Amino acid sequence: MAAAMGRGGRPADERDLGRLVKLFGRLFGGSGGRKQRRRLFVHAGTHKTGTTSIQKVLADNRDWLAERGLVYARGGGRYGNKHAHHGFAQALIGDDAGKLRAAREFVRAMAREGKPSDTLLISAEPIYRHIDRGRDRDFYGYQAPDYWVRRRAYLHRLAEMLRDFDVTIILFLRDKDAFAQSLYREVTTQGDWAGDFPDFLKAFAPWFEYERQIGLFEEAFGQVVVRDYDASLARGVIRTFFETIGFPVPPASDTVWVNRSVTDPPSSVEAGGPDHS
Repeated sequence: MAAAMGRGGRPADERDLGRLVKLFGRLFGGSGGRKQRRRLFVHAGTHKTGTTSIQKVLADNRDWLAERGLVYARGGGRYGNKHAHHGFAQALIGDDAGKLRAAREFVRAMAREGKPSDTLLISAEPIYRHIDRGRDRDFYGYQAPDYWVRRRAYLHRLAEMLRDFDVTIILFLRDKDAFAQSLYREVTTQGDWAGDFPDFLKAFAPWFEYERQIGLFEEAFGQVVVRDYDASLARGVIRTFFETIGFPVPPASDTVWVNRSVTDPPSSVEAGGPDHS
């Protein structure tokens, strides 16, 4: 049976298909009807690699950076820490439905910030440590036999929350021995750990399995950029961070507040100098 003909001599079914293609193109934009996802950098630490200083520079220069196409997310002001997005990271451990709703609201509000062509950025080093259903200070959970299952579940929940964005994970990693020693000083001083250093290394072992942690990030997000913290010290961690994301260093970042360690008082240092917060 011959196909019914539409106007212009084209078969009706071919004409209808053309309309559908155009409709999907208008709805989702981009080439081939695919929706163009907005770019989002997620700075996920790790701890003790200058995160506080980076976050303060980002927060203090929000307007300057926004003028240049980089939006350091406010997310409608849903989380109290103006320098970072720790509340968002913690909400995704999944033990509180209300916090998960707030996290979704944060993401929706973030998507409305700036222009569609602007790049978004969030920063929260606890993303590197959180696990599914793990309390914020539940360090002992790292010894649980299902740690890696719970860690994977947390990262996939984060990826699902950010599924409408083109996400790139940014990680700074430092020498494992130096990282362990610095972290041990912090958790013992803050009262989060009472054991000796060898027991600490056993309890926190997953933190130092860099290759496996990176692999889980790649599985969940695909795009992961890793920087060597120790190598970046000569040029400056802040400068290295902005070069990594492809944006200029704000002029107001020549000095930043850092907490070098819990045994040292806060101080101001040059952006190119050591920074271990």
